[in-house]
Order: sequence, then structure tokens, then C-alpha cells
Amino acid sequence: MLHDGAHQEPVSKEEISRLASDLKDAGVEAVALCLLHSYADNTQEESVADVLSAAGLPVSVSSRLVNEHASTSGPRHARSMRGGPVVSRYLRRLEAGLDSQG
Repeated sequence: MLHDGAHQEPVSKEEISRLASDLKDAGVEAVALCLLHSYADNTQEESVADVLSAAGLPVSVSSRLVNEHASTSGPRHARSMRGGPVVSRYLRRLEAGLDSQG
């Protein structure tokens, strides 16, 4: 994607599917997705997010959180995704514990 939002090269859904499989095989629990220049046009970022989500990976998409041109939004976005899997596991354990107590 170019700085003005023009698409230089289309997203390969097959390539993203292979990437998703590799990420899951590596034990990745969540993805903080931040594509360059997605503030100008987020369609490619959304396309990648759809494929990753379909593969069962929780995805946080930068353009949904911060739709602006800023070099600081990437680290802030990555931090927002760190706790997601931990909180999900905690809530599942809590629910199972409550269910077992009737």
C-alpha cells in the first residue's frame, strides 16, 4: 500500500493462510495487526484480519483502534493485544469453576 492508500500489490489470501498456519504452529495466541498506511485505506488490513480470524487467531486491527498517521500508534496497538489471551483463559477457567459449583 502506498502512502495515499493506493494499492501497489493485492493481498494474497493463500499467503496469509499459510502465515496463519505457521503462527498457530509456533504457539502464537493473538495477533496485533498493523499494516503500513492502513490509516489511508484499511481494506487490505481488514482482508488480512478476516483470514487470520477465520484461522482461529484473535486479531486486533490497528485501523479500528487508531485511524491516524502516527509512528507511535504501532507500539500502543501491540500493547493493547498483550493481555487478550491471558484474560480469555482466566474467564474460561472462572466460568468452568462457577459451572462446577452449580
